[in-house]
Amino acid sequence: MKQTNLETRFWEIDALRGLAIVMMILFHLVYDLDVFDIWIVDRHSSFWPYFRIVIATMFILLVGVSLGLLITLGTWLFSRERFVLFGILHFIGLSIILAYPFLELCFWNLLLGVLLIALGMYLEYARLEG
Repeated sequence: MKQTNLETRFWEIDALRGLAIVMMILFHLVYDLDVFDIWIVDRHSSFWPYFRIVIATMFILLVGVSLGLLITLGTWLFSRERFVLFGILHFIGLSIILAYPFLELCFWNLLLGVLLIALGMYLEYARLEG
């Protein structure tokens, strides 16, 4: 059966989804083995916390990519002159991905946020001479 443009899939995204699922199964297998005292693993140090973060990041990234491509494709099909290349949903997905390095900074995030807002307000009125 011949596929149309709407049915074309990106094998790279499907491969990453498959990898993320296999990684999630492995993580939960180790988690269950530890919880049921079958194989004692220190899941809170060494490799495992980073592995968990990589898995979560992959899932969020793939959801963001898929949703973003869907929005871009849909708006392109209905309005080629004004399609959404990077909109608010793209921004939200990207923001979630970029937030991961800041999760453990707690209070410092508030300070960083206030500084970035102040910088944005300053740059809004700044003029570049050239």
